[in-house]
Amino acid sequence: MIADASSCSCAVVVGANFTAYQELKKLAHSYQPELKDLPSYQHMVIGLISGAMGPFSNAPIDTIKTRECTLHSLLHSDLTHIIEQDCKSPHMNRARRRSSVFRR
Repeated sequence: MIADASSCSCAVVVGANFTAYQELKKLAHSYQPELKDLPSYQHMVIGLISGAMGPFSNAPIDTIKTRECTLHSLLHSDLTHIIEQDCKSPHMNRARRRSSVFRR
């Protein structure tokens, strides 16, 4: 499933970037029909906007992919082992000592 989501996200990014670039370029040409080629600064602005459209449209897919990976790692990890290691860590021992000092 993760490989499917990765290929799907790549397709969404490329599709959104290309489509946005082409449509914005058409729009710029419609406002300036006398120009054969757009000035370089307009290409830069169009590229910036279309470059932002890919990640913007891909955010929901990335969220699903991240949640799927997190859930997969939680289900396949030994939670008791993780809890035991956390309890043995020096940070937890310090926290226990501090909490016992405040209880007195």
